[in-house]
Amino acid sequence: MFKDSTSFGAACALGIGGLGAVLWFVPRRQLHLSRLAWLRKSLEQLQLDMSASFRHYSGSEDSPDDDQGFVFVKELPAETLDGSTSFSSFLVNSETTPNWPGEPLVVWYRQGSLWAMQEACPHARISLHTADIEDFRPHACMQSRQSTWANGAVPRESDLQALAGPCIVCPAHMYVFDCGNGACLTNELTQSARVYAVKTKRLEELGAERVQVLISRDPRQQDESQSRVAGAGEYCQTGKALKVSKDGGNKIQLALVKLGLERKFGFE
Repeated sequence: MFKDSTSFGAACALGIGGLGAVLWFVPRRQLHLSRLAWLRKSLEQLQLDMSASFRHYSGSEDSPDDDQGFVFVKELPAETLDGSTSFSSFLVNSETTPNWPGEPLVVWYRQGSLWAMQEACPHARISLHTADIEDFRPHACMQSRQSTWANGAVPRESDLQALAGPCIVCPAHMYVFDCGNGACLTNELTQSARVYAVKTKRLEELGAERVQVLISRDPRQQDESQSRVAGAGEYCQTGKALKVSKDGGNKIQLALVKLGLERKFGFE
């Protein structure tokens, strides 16, 4: 079979080398495949962990349709949203938020609460982005400071309890609107401003908590009974005003103008 011992030795060497190559290749291939399987499993587990973490911080555990009808518009550091003691705002429109499908909005926020309203004033279409804003509701304790009110013109407690949110005053003609329901508090013939529902989702990223702000695509449904100021004596049996009286709206207007001038010019 073999002509000499040299040929036999070469054949043996070749056979041993080939067997060694096979033995070397097979374990490495198996190791490669096992590494791929491990990596795939790790990525799948990481995805599950991230999804669980997202649901935990968003408060929407196992609710895939929870965001239906809402659009993500902005992300803020949690300390910016929660720690703000004065009102801040940002615009939502086609330039600032390309995925926003609706009309331009202004979003005000303070101490973790947010309010969204159409940017154009219903009276004369003036931008409300620079409007002065204050929260006169009883729990905000604004009414407890006598210096808040112009010339001691303090609204009745029932008027303050009827407020649905902070109040803004248009910088052009001083019309006052309730951010909670959009009602104009100073002119019964002025259409209510459109307000939008706002929700937040909290995420943790590299140890820092951030908040995603989402706004409903469509404005809240407005009750026409809330879109007009009340005349004197429109109260329910508990004594709480059904809506802010015209006198209360005028006093809130004076207070907003007074506080705005104090901030702008630094006098009291």
